[in-house]
Amino acid sequence: MKNTLLISDSPLYSSLRGAESNDSIMVEELDCDFLTCSEFNMLRPKYEKYIVSNFASLSQPAKDFLLNKNYVFCAHDFLLCPTRNPGLYPDFKVFQSDLINVDFLKNSKKIFCQSLFQAEIFKINGFENTHSWGGNLWRQESIEKMVKLGKNPKNGRMAVIDDPYKGTDKSVEFCRKLNLPVDKLPKMAYDQFIETLSRFSGFCLIPEIIETFNRILVEAKMMNLLVLTNQHCGAFNEECFQFQGEELGYKMNEKRREIINILTEF
Repeated sequence: MKNTLLISDSPLYSSLRGAESNDSIMVEELDCDFLTCSEFNMLRPKYEKYIVSNFASLSQPAKDFLLNKNYVFCAHDFLLCPTRNPGLYPDFKVFQSDLINVDFLKNSKKIFCQSLFQAEIFKINGFENTHSWGGNLWRQESIEKMVKLGKNPKNGRMAVIDDPYKGTDKSVEFCRKLNLPVDKLPKMAYDQFIETLSRFSGFCLIPEIIETFNRILVEAKMMNLLVLTNQHCGAFNEECFQFQGEELGYKMNEKRREIINILTEF
């Protein structure tokens, strides 16, 4: 697919966070070209198709250039308002005066969302050109590793992430109300984090802000942890959330192929 260019804020392999992980897998699976938004701002090369990922650093001239091109947007959060958090507004409906990127989003052939929850919020704010993937992207070898780690002995305790953006205090409080022993996991390298998490019996995330999907919830389930969360996590209402362990791993491998096919055919 060298006729296709993926554009995103961050360089490939610069992080193992959700957006950056998805970007790298899309480039590998689609065999497409890649430019950061900063590079595209200067070069603006012509391709038959464009896939736009996170684009906070995309300049207005670059967005104007794409308006007449064949492009789709893969939404990792909510680049429809300055805070990226429509949860600050009643019923997730952003004030008209606060909406941003309206023409760019509406002119996209599709806004690909990670969950029905995320897609509905875009629709509430007037963006009807949405499609929910109902999932996320993992490499097959990563899935196999997590399924294998799921066989580790469990320690009888709940884990929460010690991060102010991941609802640490609410998550701890929720566990304690249920009389569940709980530990906070500090920031650590991704591989170390997954290995550590796999030895817990459960994972709790009660988010302070909207989670469009939340990869860690699904990773925890692939490793056979009990997961406690609420409907502000997009994964909660997805079909994949009813599965666990090896079966969930199989579903996520299927989901990767499904998403890549969708991106191939637009």
